[in-house]
Amino acid sequence: DIMKDLTFLKETAEENNLKYFINEKGDMQIEGHNICFHLADLMSGEKDAVQRWQYYYDNNIRCVFVYPPYLENPNKVNVYKNILTYHCGIRKRIFARNTVCKAYIAKDFKWFFEENNIEGYRNANKVYVLEDKKTGEPYMMYSIGHAYFGKGKYDCEIARGACRLGYQVIGGASKLWKNILEMNPDVNSIVYYVDRREYDGRSIGQLMESEASTGKVYQMKGCASFMNYWINDVNGDDGKPWHKAGEYKNREASRNSEV
Repeated sequence: DIMKDLTFLKETAEENNLKYFINEKGDMQIEGHNICFHLADLMSGEKDAVQRWQYYYDNNIRCVFVYPPYLENPNKVNVYKNILTYHCGIRKRIFARNTVCKAYIAKDFKWFFEENNIEGYRNANKVYVLEDKKTGEPYMMYSIGHAYFGKGKYDCEIARGACRLGYQVIGGASKLWKNILEMNPDVNSIVYYVDRREYDGRSIGQLMESEASTGKVYQMKGCASFMNYWINDVNGDDGKPWHKAGEYKNREASRNSEV
């Protein structure tokens, strides 16, 4: 029963006076807004995942895949709620001109990514943070690390991007991008992977139109993405637990091939 499993989204819609319905593909769709939520089942293989996403994309509807194990994590549930409200225009607007960009050690902001990114934190070297000029409160950030795929193909990778739940930083992506380039003059190429089953990549589209882009910015679309699922417990080479049975995890750059 999709509505039973997605009760939290049903309640979020009702709290914000948004109407919803089950569409012809059996997914929860928000009336008057081009977004729907698909309860994914990786154990069934999700053989139609790409076709399902493409169908919605061709019809100008954003399809968000909801993974059952994620619903056991309150942080991930909050991110799903935020995806719904943000897409429907319910958020506080902060202008990037009222923030300052600062660089920190990435792991110091692990908590921010765990709270505000559906995939949580991923190891990186530095994090570039947009902070309120007066209070120092962080609103948006990108973490930067080594590009794992194709040595020499990219100088670095944006490991994670996150914005504080309930907020939109107007011009945030452009300001972060500009500062990252200025603070890393030796970097000539950056890659940023976005799983569009969860995010729609709108900030990248805005970035492409921004004056902050001093070089060529382009998107490669249509690549099939994937989730990892473990049937049994797995230990690493050092014998320490790596993954537990039933755990889902998105692309792991150090172990997975380039998508």
